[in-house]
Amino acid sequence: MTCTVGKDPLTHDFITIQSAVDYAAEMNLSCTMYVSADTYRENVKVYHDHLTIICETDTVLQSDLAANQLLDGMPRGTFQTATLFINGSDIVIEGLTIENTAGPGNQVGQAVAVYLEGTDIYFVDCRLTAYQDTLCLGPLPQYTKEGTPMISPWCQKIYLQQRRYFKACEISGTVDFIFGGGDAHFDSCHLHCKNTEQNNYITAAATSPEAKGFIFEHCRVTGEKNYSLGRPWRVPAKVCFFDCHFDDALDVAGWSDWGKTRQREQVCFAEHVCTYTKQQQRASWIDMKGMKVQ
Repeated sequence: MTCTVGKDPLTHDFITIQSAVDYAAEMNLSCTMYVSADTYRENVKVYHDHLTIICETDTVLQSDLAANQLLDGMPRGTFQTATLFINGSDIVIEGLTIENTAGPGNQVGQAVAVYLEGTDIYFVDCRLTAYQDTLCLGPLPQYTKEGTPMISPWCQKIYLQQRRYFKACEISGTVDFIFGGGDAHFDSCHLHCKNTEQNNYITAAATSPEAKGFIFEHCRVTGEKNYSLGRPWRVPAKVCFFDCHFDDALDVAGWSDWGKTRQREQVCFAEHVCTYTKQQQRASWIDMKGMKVQ
């Protein structure tokens, strides 16, 4: 089936993205949605498979949920803040800007723009922007630091193996703004670190042993202030930058071990054939090959 989404009910099938998603799920049909340019203030949850959302230029999905906000008298927590939550497979999102406008993490806590608990999910020419924890990629670690199960209340289906693809997207944030587990491939994307009081870390991986982790290929990385490439949220953690270009805001050390000094052998952080604007200095546990300075 195909349908249209727009603010004018006389010319479109649905006036919200969520209502179109819900109708496709109710009909249990594969669906292609065409979304007209506008700003849609809503939180969208997708549990339906075989869905394509194609957006006109300047289509924005926006919300402002944050971890420190109260929900039934308790803090909402990170995993109930996403502007767009997907818990399904065979899904394509094209041309959409997804924003969480709650604010910096030191003011509101984590605030996720996109949270994915699924597989074979594709983002093409999209813009994801928030501050702390912009993009969350499942599966989550099994337990919290306190030893309690780490489960999102929004998650209905469990995918132990998860594959996600980002092509020509812009992803911006501050602390750990691409984090989580599974496999994710970023091709020709722009990663941008914002300027807040917090320290910038692009990635915080918690990779399952059988997964390849996060792979960034032909990406451009920029910062309004100093940034690091990542740190291990849990071990093992796997992140690779291949043929990427970094501006001069990159910290010369590149990475942090997040205090997991004794677990460095379970961390695989790699930079292969990348280009830098200043000389870099990497610790021995970082896999760096073919550094080019221009």
